[in-house]
Amino acid sequence: MKQALNIVLKLHCYHLPGKTVGERKAVRLGIQKRDEVIDDISADVDEAIFLAPLRVEFSPEGTARFLGPYVHGNPREKFIYLCWGERAGSHWDGFSRAKLQLLPIPAALLFRAADTETPLEVRIDMQDEKGKIICATIKQTQLHWG
Repeated sequence: MKQALNIVLKLHCYHLPGKTVGERKAVRLGIQKRDEVIDDISADVDEAIFLAPLRVEFSPEGTARFLGPYVHGNPREKFIYLCWGERAGSHWDGFSRAKLQLLPIPAALLFRAADTETPLEVRIDMQDEKGKIICATIKQTQLHWG
């Protein structure tokens, strides 16, 4: 029988680049829910916070399976997308995405969040060591869990 947890992942995105990135002049950061970028906010804020409800099922062997409208990827690579782009009305013009990998999250953190019914929080530095926006897979050095 599978054990299942319902948790909320709370992403604190900090060190945003400002509105201008390269030729882009109105840069925003959002989270992808299914095929849509939502809750986007101007990249000139001090911090952007996103909430992603997740369901986590565990196999008898202890393997986590992440489910929900914010979860993307195949069974061996599950992640959440943070999306860079510009918005004109309801149109999203995305130019880059960053992947927050879910499978490396320790099970103990998942169980603690479920048991305490509090969000599992992660702080994410949104720029790399060269001052460029993060894209592709977010490095563990840019993540601070707790």
